Amino acid sequence: VTTSVTSDLPLDRVELRVDGALIDTSPNTSATFAVPVPAKAPGSTFVVSATAFDVQGGASTPANRTYTVGVETTPPTITFISPPAGARIDRGQSLHVAASAMDNKGVASVAFYLNGSTTPVATCVTAPYAFLFDSSQTTAGSTVSVKAVATDVTGLTAEATRSFTVT
Repeated sequence: VTTSVTSDLPLDRVELRVDGALIDTSPNTSATFAVPVPAKAPGSTFVVSATAFDVQGGASTPANRTYTVGVETTPPTITFISPPAGARIDRGQSLHVAASAMDNKGVASVAFYLNGSTTPVATCVTAPYAFLFDSSQTTAGSTVSVKAVATDVTGLTAEATRSFTVT
């Protein structure tokens, strides 16, 4: 957002607010502000306002502009970091399972599922997205399938799968 202020008194500052919350200030008559888009549901609105203050404490009428949050269409991305594809571990060993997730709006969580289960064995809300798999209860010769599901802050999802064998 770019502002331009004219006044017969010297300028003290310009305040930029989003939905009433102070985001930034500038002492310049012309200022450019980076405006963060609030985490709101698509179709909802937010108000950006700029108010100029002179050196005597007088304030301008706020200049308001209303924006509508667009629909998010870009899902997150997720890839496995470990184990490597085709990994083999001995029964009784633990295996570090980790994934990397990214999103243009932010990753809300990564959930890990084993062998087609609909109940996650681990859910991580911050990186690193990882858990420790204990193979002591797994039959030797079994192939274990891990599905990692990344969910972004708007609810879009992406998934990746990786299998390993317990020997």
